[in-house]
Amino acid sequence: VTELLYIAKSDSNEIRMERSEFDISNTVSGVCLNFEALAFEAERELIADISPRLKYFGDEDRIKQLITILIDNAIKYSIIGSQISVSMFRNNQNRIKICVSNRCENMTEENISKLFDRFYRVDPSRNSGTGGNGLGLNIAQSIAETHGGSINVNYNHGIISFVVVL
Repeated sequence: VTELLYIAKSDSNEIRMERSEFDISNTVSGVCLNFEALAFEAERELIADISPRLKYFGDEDRIKQLITILIDNAIKYSIIGSQISVSMFRNNQNRIKICVSNRCENMTEENISKLFDRFYRVDPSRNSGTGGNGLGLNIAQSIAETHGGSINVNYNHGIISFVVVL
């Protein structure tokens, strides 16, 4: 329900951004820490490589939401026993680059091209055990774009990576 409300507000430009400067390194590290136990319980290893003391001007709660969506998906859809990698640094264009990667089942080009579509699920079965409604990545994309950034997906040899540039 919360996700549907976000989408409705986003469509009607009613999302209010509470922008301020914050330490995005602490924010992303905090989200990673919150997921470590869940990853462990799911038999995955969460590895974070976060550049320290990076400042960013944006809506900290929305950035937390974006990172939460990406890590939650990585845990749900990664292969048991695999690693989930979260990295963040400032790139050559002085922008924040965040990458969440994990090993997953084979993805087709068609699946990859639809990942950010509303209500799209690679496994359409509601009984797949992952839950969800196919809105998370669409919301993550909306958050990145509202911050003047982008989110892209790369798939190579069984590794899927979501790359956010803010």
